[in-house]
Amino acid sequence: MYPKSTHPILHQPQSNLILQRVTMPREKKSFSSSQKQI
Repeated sequence: MYPKSTHPILHQPQSNLILQRVTMPREKKSFSSSQKQI
């Protein structure tokens, strides 16, 4: 999906786990907020 030079974090397992920890709560919040809007 993304070029390696643009997103090197996606190609690093350890950093990817940290990235998931940061992004997951945001996705859950946005998902719940979208449900409330509906």
